[in-house]
Amino acid sequence: MIKLHLFKPAPSTSRETIKSVPRWSPPPEGTVHINVDAALFSPSRRMGIGIVIRNHRGESPVACSELIQEVTTPEIAEALALRRALALARDEGFDKLVIASDCLSVVQRVNSSEDDRSMVGVVIQDIKALASLFGVF
Repeated sequence: MIKLHLFKPAPSTSRETIKSVPRWSPPPEGTVHINVDAALFSPSRRMGIGIVIRNHRGESPVACSELIQEVTTPEIAEALALRRALALARDEGFDKLVIASDCLSVVQRVNSSEDDRSMVGVVIQDIKALASLFGVF
């Protein structure tokens, strides 16, 4: 399962409390947790990808960042980042994954059983094909 991971701290009027600090939850032993994010740089029509893979001990055996040209929409950027994360996990030999993304629309499209005929649909198909290679939790 590819899950939505959004951190929204509780509003504070004075100072930040320990409760608003995000906490990482380790995946089950034998499973890796992959955090994926993308950023658009509109004036230059580029996007950046950031991927961090952690094991159940919190160690990060693999991380990746890339710059891709000619991407202009946030949803396509997030989908490309997710596809790259799955390809990286496959190349590194991981077989059980938990994936976290902060893009609700991409997560919903990937988890949907319907064909996606949108602009991002081809990338969503690639993500689904790659995800089928893993035990995704």
